[in-house]
Amino acid sequence: MKFCMGCMEQYEDEFDVCPHCGYIEGTPAEESYYMEPGSILNKHYIVGKVIGTGGFGTTYIGWDYELGRKVAIKEYLPKEFSTRVKGMQDITIYPGEKEEQFQSGIEKFIEEARRLVKFKTVPGIVKFYNCFEENKTAYIIMEYLEGQTLKEILQDNHEEDGSQSSVNNTYKVLPYKEARHIMDCLLDALEEVHKEGIIHRDIAPDNVFITKDGQVKLIDFGASRFATTRHSRSLTVLIKEGYAPQEQYRSRGDQGPWTDVYSVAATFYTMVTGQILQDAMEREGKDLVKRPSKLGVKGIPRHVENAIMNALNRKVEDRTQNCEEFKRQLSDENTKWNFIRQRKIDIGRWPLWLKITSGTGAAAVTTFLVLLLTGVISFSGIMSVFAKKSEVPYVVGDTQQVAEEAIEEAGFNCVYANYVEDEEIAKDCIYNQIPGANVELAQGEIVYLSISCGSLKKEMPNLEGYNAEVAQGKLSSLNLEGLQVEVVPVTDTKISAGAAPNTVVRQLLAGNEVAEGTEVNDGMVITLEVASESSFDVSKTANTPNFVGASFDDAKLTAYDNKVQLTKIGEKYSDQPKDVVLEQSVPEGQQVTQGENVNLTVSAGSEIPIGLYQGKKKADVISQLETLGINIEWSEEESKKVPAGRIISQSVEPGQTMNYKETLKLVVSKGSSDIDIDEDKVNEIIKATPAPAPKVTVPPKKKQDVKKSKTTQPKATKNPTSTAVPKTENKVSVPDVTGKTETDAIASLSNGKLNYTRTYKFDKTVKEYDVISQSPSAGASVTEGTEVTIVVSKGKEAPSGWTEDASFKDSEWYTCEPKEQYLKQTRTAKEETTTSSNSNLDGWTKYDTKWSAYGSWSGWSRNAVSSSESREVDTRNIPATYKTQYNYSRWASKSNNTGNVGPFEAAWSGVYCKYYFERGWSDSPLEVTGKQYSNRLGGYFNMYGPGSNWFNETTRSVEVSSAYTEYRYRDRSRIYYYKRTVYGSWSDGEWVDDKPKETTTCRIKSERTLYKYTAK
Repeated sequence: MKFCMGCMEQYEDEFDVCPHCGYIEGTPAEESYYMEPGSILNKHYIVGKVIGTGGFGTTYIGWDYELGRKVAIKEYLPKEFSTRVKGMQDITIYPGEKEEQFQSGIEKFIEEARRLVKFKTVPGIVKFYNCFEENKTAYIIMEYLEGQTLKEILQDNHEEDGSQSSVNNTYKVLPYKEARHIMDCLLDALEEVHKEGIIHRDIAPDNVFITKDGQVKLIDFGASRFATTRHSRSLTVLIKEGYAPQEQYRSRGDQGPWTDVYSVAATFYTMVTGQILQDAMEREGKDLVKRPSKLGVKGIPRHVENAIMNALNRKVEDRTQNCEEFKRQLSDENTKWNFIRQRKIDIGRWPLWLKITSGTGAAAVTTFLVLLLTGVISFSGIMSVFAKKSEVPYVVGDTQQVAEEAIEEAGFNCVYANYVEDEEIAKDCIYNQIPGANVELAQGEIVYLSISCGSLKKEMPNLEGYNAEVAQGKLSSLNLEGLQVEVVPVTDTKISAGAAPNTVVRQLLAGNEVAEGTEVNDGMVITLEVASESSFDVSKTANTPNFVGASFDDAKLTAYDNKVQLTKIGEKYSDQPKDVVLEQSVPEGQQVTQGENVNLTVSAGSEIPIGLYQGKKKADVISQLETLGINIEWSEEESKKVPAGRIISQSVEPGQTMNYKETLKLVVSKGSSDIDIDEDKVNEIIKATPAPAPKVTVPPKKKQDVKKSKTTQPKATKNPTSTAVPKTENKVSVPDVTGKTETDAIASLSNGKLNYTRTYKFDKTVKEYDVISQSPSAGASVTEGTEVTIVVSKGKEAPSGWTEDASFKDSEWYTCEPKEQYLKQTRTAKEETTTSSNSNLDGWTKYDTKWSAYGSWSGWSRNAVSSSESREVDTRNIPATYKTQYNYSRWASKSNNTGNVGPFEAAWSGVYCKYYFERGWSDSPLEVTGKQYSNRLGGYFNMYGPGSNWFNETTRSVEVSSAYTEYRYRDRSRIYYYKRTVYGSWSDGEWVDDKPKETTTCRIKSERTLYKYTAK
């Protein structure tokens, strides 16, 4: 088995082409300065082919032989400062200043890599395993990722549908939910990195990696390490147009977490709009960046869009400062857009080198000359500095303080002529100016400004009990653009019991009751259901009950029981809870005609909402506040900035509340003798920023609103129409058409010589095309030609949002938008490794074979053994052994029995002879005196010890054993290395709009069709 240098997978030795990736064995490095595939680093990393390269280095696929895993190997090799000669491992560093640059960069490379190692457990960051120096440079060993960069995904998607390619800076968009998930992962990762003082500085779609199992990884922290303090062409690598904020164009720019915040938001912008953001330096002059919703992007919550735009503010001081704050704004539904408009300096499409040098003091003169020669700035503009007149600066979007400083520095005075509500201009920032930018004025002239108070929350008032016209006026005062109001009569006495005719009994939004205090926005359609004509017998009388102290709802029930009707005519602030009756127009116990109307004044509670009074005339504010019953304390101050008679400040901020017993303090301007304010200019700027007027629509009621035509019996249709029967003085009785079909109802009315107007309403309790209600009611005596309003049922209302209910897809009341969804299930994949002495292991893939260490030595033995690949043998030679033996003998003479020659008996006598006595051979020498020993002739004799003259000692050497060889051995065995992929359980799954690609870790369990209905 051998490793592929293209993908680090193993394949059989007989193949030359990798079956996994198609890499041809022996393919040389593409560039001379690349390391050759198969090179070894740090004694256990195998270098494969190049998988990425940039201005500061090269990245290779690699194999960690020690831990048995794929890795990515990044080599520090900035091409501006160094190179490699083909066939050499060591790199060549250019001498002089470039060597200083190289050494400065490599120190940052190593230092930053070692700090990043600690983020192994942070899910959104590619793991850093090791860092070391070798070959005169440095290397980082990182997690090897399989998948695609976000840029590749956007480009791939874009090419699939044949739309415009990313060459023109456009991509296919991702669904909001998917884009939001990617952004959240990036912010979580960056929040941890920023805590260590590390700034990425190069976040863009090509540095966001999506793995095969769907993980989001932030890669390539190169820009955070390699930026040097000296000027270098490599600085351009740090600038990705559309993703880099303006501070990155300056070598000493104020960079921090806010820099990465801008880039993350710009990446999100690309994902959801398919467009690359306008370059930061070009935004300096003419900011063309639009909210995603203005580009037709749907599905992004308003507060999320506001948070994105805050993170994309051009200036550092205006921008979201860190990831933590960015995440808070993304989750806070009250997040507002801190809109900042830029000064008008048209720099056009500056070259990148000019954008960078224009941010440095050293290049200021060069930049000035280039701008002058290219026409970006004009000579006349320069000379205007020396003229008596000056150009008005552009301050729209700036804070009051910044605007004042700019205007006064230009030699002008500023006057705050108006205060406006606006959701796009941040609070206390300039909304409008007169004159506009670049207009020449004499020194000391006035620039008139409108100030934004931000967007004040608009809440639904409680309109129940008010006459329909009064209720519409209260809605109009909310100043909501495109507000529509529908007035619909109801005859259901359970709903309208106790309410006077034409008074509101219910307030609805999208068919549901909308409570007081609910936030309302532009373009909403509010339905006001009003009570129909009374059916009380006016020939009879009733006694007026006491309503004071009861809630309005209870008062209505009491009124119905006592056969009188109620109308709410106003509110007063008090200590009583909201809607408790404070006053009634008819005293308790007074006898009245049945159906008599009693006017009520109810409590508005104790908290008064405070509106926007700054900039308004005192007289206008007095009438407005007196209506609310607010206590006011007035004071006056001289002011050069606010016209005389207008409010300078208020003690309670707009949009806040105060207790009705408290006092609102208002400061009015007395003007100033030092400045002559032009009231016409004040009125001009007020006119330039009018409040939006609501659109209120009411069904026609008057005779002249009814279209006259011949009486016909039209077919049922969903479009509101009206008949026109000529009106005479003849009286007719209104037929009962409630519950009839629309066609039959129209026929009955036409036969009864009555006109009709019809409206349509969803009602799940009434069959489609049946009449829900009518006005006037059945039996009423009216003049011929009178218009009868009928409300026709549209039947059951379709569910809101996306639903699997297909029953409305062919309904004429709705347009139907279908979409397919897929139940996507995922599971985790984890690689396990093991070892075994078996050459084959079921369910495992063998990827390596090694010998184990040798075991212990056996004991020594004469049995011969031989060595082999798995056995090591040791020998030793044992020599022959010998022992010494001893023998003792005695010689003696005896003749004629003469002399005592020894203590022995002799059988001989009379003969002179010599006798020989011998002990025999023994392993031990003589040690005991007087011991008897046998002699060779028989019998015994006594020897009297060594050294005696009576015996002789003889020795000899005798071989005990022959020489021989001994053997010992120790064994080792083969260890087989195996790996396998283990999968976790499939998740429950989630429904997604885009059909996922099925892999070993992702599958489609089910499909469904959803429908979204929009009422026509």
